[in-house]
Amino acid sequence: MEQLKNESPSKEAQIKEVERAHLINGAFAASDARRILLDMLHNKINFHSRLIQIMQEQGSGDTSHSEKRIDELFDLTERVKAVLDEAERNNQKVEIECPLILRIQ
Repeated sequence: MEQLKNESPSKEAQIKEVERAHLINGAFAASDARRILLDMLHNKINFHSRLIQIMQEQGSGDTSHSEKRIDELFDLTERVKAVLDEAERNNQKVEIECPLILRIQ
């Protein structure tokens, strides 16, 4: 469909994928998988916690997204721990596939 001259492009048309890679891709001992995944989740939780703290100190901004995201990440952390606990009990490897896709908007 052709765009009219005065019409701005849709948001989807403005998004450009610039990078695609495998951030994590392999099979790991359960203990190594635990370190990799829980460190990453911990860093994400800390990131959102710092955002909330900054917004509260400045007295501006809506913290609801970060608060919701922290809850989701805590839930995910517990689910990941359960999977890793089982893998460790059974002396199994854990395969992790974590793609990285960067898009510019």
